[in-house]
Amino acid sequence: MTVVMALMAGQLFLPKVKLSVVFALVIFFYSLFFFFLVLFFCCCCFVFLANTSRNDFVAAKFKGKLPLYTGCIKIKRRTIYDDGVALYSTRPTIADVVPIIVEFDEEEGVDLGGICRDFFSGFWEEAYLRMFDGAALLTPACLVDIDSSQFSVLGRILSHGYLCCGFLPTRIAFPVLALVLLGLSTSISQEIFIKYFLEFLSHIDRKVITAALQAKKFTHLTNTSVINVLSRFGCREFPTPTNLAHILYTLARHHFMSHPFATLSLMNSGVPENHKPFWQAMQVDELNSICESLSANPEKVLEQIEEPIFANMNEQRVFGYLEQFIGEMKVTEAKRFLRFVTGSSVLTVETIRVSFNALVGAARRPISHTCSNILELPYTYSTFLEFSKEFTALLDNDEFCWSMNSV
Repeated sequence: MTVVMALMAGQLFLPKVKLSVVFALVIFFYSLFFFFLVLFFCCCCFVFLANTSRNDFVAAKFKGKLPLYTGCIKIKRRTIYDDGVALYSTRPTIADVVPIIVEFDEEEGVDLGGICRDFFSGFWEEAYLRMFDGAALLTPACLVDIDSSQFSVLGRILSHGYLCCGFLPTRIAFPVLALVLLGLSTSISQEIFIKYFLEFLSHIDRKVITAALQAKKFTHLTNTSVINVLSRFGCREFPTPTNLAHILYTLARHHFMSHPFATLSLMNSGVPENHKPFWQAMQVDELNSICESLSANPEKVLEQIEEPIFANMNEQRVFGYLEQFIGEMKVTEAKRFLRFVTGSSVLTVETIRVSFNALVGAARRPISHTCSNILELPYTYSTFLEFSKEFTALLDNDEFCWSMNSV
């Protein structure tokens, strides 16, 4: 800025450089600065805008136009999948009610949003085990002993869960979600197919294929390793640096679209007709961005933690323990922590607030308020090991961890 002012006052001499060129450079760099500033702002606001779009559709489509469901939907946590399928099978019009109020049997929690998120999270965790196959990413399981009629019910629950509370089961491979929600004729780019096929692979296999994609020439070892990976998916074409990307695209289309097409058709048929205008107005890249923003990892969870105003040094110390605890988590652990605090294993909220209590002895434990996204921590921990041990034991205890008993 000083240089610009000096130039304007004629006090700075730059030999062989025209003043107009200097001003042009200054304008260019200022424009570049404002471009990145606007880009950063857009990225920060994306989740907010996505939620606004969803909320606007819900308000316009459902509010005051459909009979509201009176009372709570009662679900047993131990049979959450069976109860959910039975509810949406026998009463398909429940998908016309947005939002819904959920009550878990023999639990005292009052649903102000958190229990609804917990219902959809818990339902899909069980659905993954029963109806899908894979590891990091999942696709519909095409097995003879699976009741395929349930896939249409899953499509109904999938769409309703997002409209109710912004929940999407992000462990399901994105191409599968896109084809089910946006339509079976949706055009998905080669880049997206390859990206999610790589994520579907194990860490070691992904490393092999990623390195091969960047290589200009394959060594004998590279060729052997790539063939070993591709052969597991039935590939019989000999890979080379020039055709590897096309092979991956072909395998991804088969694995995510052609092979499970019958189940994708059933899931797509389950999406309610009055939900379709919302999904049909959405582009593939937009849905992809939503899924990426919902996917949880330790870094994203840390960004959501809002630092409180500390009343004493003990609270500040324990808050530091929390940050360290989250920072050392794996992705699966971060999702479990997120569900404990917010009711959802994906990032459906903007911030998580922290408060403190003075619990000691057997009563000392972290307490979550999923409807208000508040994590209540005892400030009586004296070491990180103590804090980590008790919090981990809580998250590992399914029966206690997921009980909604805060009123």
